[in-house]
Amino acid sequence: MHNHGRGASVYAFRNWMMENIGIAPETKKIHNAPYKIVFSTASSSQQNRNMTFEKHAQLLEEKLGSKYNIVVIEVVLSQMSLEDQIELVSGGSIFITVCGGGALTAMFLPKGAALFVYFNQGNKYGTPARLDWD
Repeated sequence: MHNHGRGASVYAFRNWMMENIGIAPETKKIHNAPYKIVFSTASSSQQNRNMTFEKHAQLLEEKLGSKYNIVVIEVVLSQMSLEDQIELVSGGSIFITVCGGGALTAMFLPKGAALFVYFNQGNKYGTPARLDWD
């Protein structure tokens, strides 16, 4: 648990990064509708980690979109500039992605937002997934 208790430091680093690329961190809040649910799709060149989330996004939009005033956004982060990625995610309410480098973008979520990270339990060695999160 080497990162336990470091939330304030990570959040300060997030704000510093945003300020240095010209995005005002204090303007990014999730408290106003419509609430953005961002799906990071096709984020890996590895087939077993390359999820599209098409069905998930479609069902959310159909079943809950108008009821809860949400906007479902599907993006391929690798096709966006860093500034555009941060601008999008920093205004999101929920960020859904697969485990990997693209999930680092979640660092720019505003306070109170949620992160859902999917991962494949198996690997080429037949052993359980090893996630170094704390």
